[in-house]
Amino acid sequence: MVWALNGPAVKRHSDRVAEGNAQKTVTLGELAKFPIPCPEDGEQEDIARAIESTEEILIAIEDRREKLLKVKRGLMHDLLTGEVSVPVPEAEDHG
Repeated sequence: MVWALNGPAVKRHSDRVAEGNAQKTVTLGELAKFPIPCPEDGEQEDIARAIESTEEILIAIEDRREKLLKVKRGLMHDLLTGEVSVPVPEAEDHG
């Protein structure tokens, strides 16, 4: 249900029926009318497993990304402070 409520179809519907100016709100009456797909239990379980598996992969990718960003920041710090020297290639003579 969480995935369905956060999906694009429900988002579009809530944007259409939300009331108010500064703080848009969906009333309980409108919420009861939301078009929520309801597959059979077995299919729901298959969908949930697929989504959970994908979320686990995304979390692992994000964790790896964060670790790589920390390494990058450390390397940039070392290079910019001169703690590690950067070799400069000699200019080639094309003359």
